[in-house]
Amino acid sequence: MDSASHPTPSGQKHHLGITTGLGLAAIGIGLLALADNLHLTDMRLLHTLWPLALVLLGLGKLLGGSRRGHHLGGLALVVVGSVLTATKLGIVDPLQLRQWWPLLPIVAGGLILWKAWLRRG
Repeated sequence: MDSASHPTPSGQKHHLGITTGLGLAAIGIGLLALADNLHLTDMRLLHTLWPLALVLLGLGKLLGGSRRGHHLGGLALVVVGSVLTATKLGIVDPLQLRQWWPLLPIVAGGLILWKAWLRRG
């Protein structure tokens, strides 16, 4: 059968590309971590800067997502990745984060309620 009889939506191709990229990135990170655990390489920089991957994923969602959920998820990834990176670099004290982490579920709950309220109105 040819592709004309079974057209593939462009969104499906885009999703396949993102899934393939994420899968390859996960394999690459796993290989680097395994090489570090086996003392084949010294990945101190990876241990410090890995949260930047969350920032990049978040930016990808912000720039590529057309739905509100993508923007909100992208923003969350950027914020979490930035805070974790600041902690790893010693800019933010981890003890301060332990004190303020309850703000995350409070904000998440507030966003869920706000979104439900907007749908209803």
